[in-house]
Amino acid sequence: MMGGSFGGYMANWIATHTDRFQGIVSHASLWNLTSFGPSTDAAWYWKREFSQEMLEANSPHAFADRIVTPMLVIHGDKDYRVPISEGLSLWWALNEHYDGDPAEFPTGSCTSLTRTTGS
Repeated sequence: MMGGSFGGYMANWIATHTDRFQGIVSHASLWNLTSFGPSTDAAWYWKREFSQEMLEANSPHAFADRIVTPMLVIHGDKDYRVPISEGLSLWWALNEHYDGDPAEFPTGSCTSLTRTTGS
C-alpha cells in the first residue's frame, strides 16, 4: 500500500490502524498534524479548516506504537507544502518503536528508510 502527500497521510493512518498490508510506502506524508499546520506554506488553510481537537484526534503520530507493518519513508527536503520534518518525525517514531536490536535498525539515509518488525 502506498500514498504521497495527503495519500501519504492515509498510508500513515492505515499503518497505525491495521496490519492488513505486507508493506507500506509513505511519500511526502503528513505525520503529526498538530505540528504540521504551522510549518507548511499553507498554514492559513489548516488553521481555517481544522480545530485543535480535530487535529489531535486524527493525527497518525498519536498511534505510532501500533505500527507493525514494514514501512518505507520517502521525503524530499524541497517540499514546502509538506516539510521534511514530517518524514523525519515518522522515521524517528518507527525507530523509537522498533522492537529489534537498535544497532540493526535498517537505514539508508534520513529521507529513504525502512522499518522491519522483529518477526
